[in-house]
Amino acid sequence: MKKSQLYILALLLAAVGLGWAGYKWQVLKFPLEPDAEVQVWTIQARAEFNATGGPNQVELQLPGRSVNDLPGFVVLDERLISRSYGEQMTKSRSGRQVEWSVRRARGKQSLYYVATVVRDEHEWVDDSRPRLADEPELTEAEQAALDTIFDEVKAESADTASFARALVRKLIVDPETGGAQLLMNNRGGPRVRAEFLAATLAIRKIPAKVIFGLILTEANASAEILPLLQVHNDQRWVTIDLRNAEEGVPENYFLWSRSNKPLLQVDSDDTPSLSFNVQFNLADAMVMAKRRSEVRNRDLVNYSLLGLPLDAQSTYRILLMVPIGAFIMLLLR
Repeated sequence: MKKSQLYILALLLAAVGLGWAGYKWQVLKFPLEPDAEVQVWTIQARAEFNATGGPNQVELQLPGRSVNDLPGFVVLDERLISRSYGEQMTKSRSGRQVEWSVRRARGKQSLYYVATVVRDEHEWVDDSRPRLADEPELTEAEQAALDTIFDEVKAESADTASFARALVRKLIVDPETGGAQLLMNNRGGPRVRAEFLAATLAIRKIPAKVIFGLILTEANASAEILPLLQVHNDQRWVTIDLRNAEEGVPENYFLWSRSNKPLLQVDSDDTPSLSFNVQFNLADAMVMAKRRSEVRNRDLVNYSLLGLPLDAQSTYRILLMVPIGAFIMLLLR
């Protein structure tokens, strides 16, 4: 083999090795330092309700496990704690659910869902089909007030997204007019108000829906579900924060559900309670990167050194060092 060919082969092998190392670092998030740590959140959903003594079914909406289901995060692990209840996870077009069932239960009941999540930077595209929400039932006074607000919003907006943001400002963020107060005073609660906005946009033939999630922080504390409004502009879904009418998904927002069903439904109790608790930790970055890769594509781990037993990994690491040692000896000569 000619020297030029040898150099080209060496450069190609080096480029492949560096490219694979860069992919593992930038895309799969494998650390460069052995003692690196990453942020990990453990989210606990607690469903509480009263059982009447007969058969009972409980349905809880769950976050998605696919990478495309969650913006900015991935679920590494999940488990259910449901004493004496049968459990079954199902998936529909709008998301995942767990269905608990029991033949007989009486008194106060508590069921738990626990998920371990980490950050995962990937492109998230909501490809759900746009459709109009059901239009709201309004009194004559409310309809007149809404028509006035629509006229004001139309004058202040240029497209679908700006129209929706202006409507959020008028009705929720800064309801200065009497018409806005008339429309929103009897519609308390973040979810009710968000769904009312989606319904009012249907009057103007704007597809809109509500998604639900949690803001993850570095504090160990309880968390509240934060609904966000999404409108479709004939090309894609645009997310709007109802707290400030800003466009985009808030930082550290963990998407829990895109379904229009209640987050928790119980046959025996019309007013069940659903609470969330979030625990923040730091974990070994290498372990978390391996588990994240298993969620994304299990073959990436199965056909790598990380898929082998620890003693086999040590042996292969030594073998991989032999060419490097030979190259160093060649340089020393």
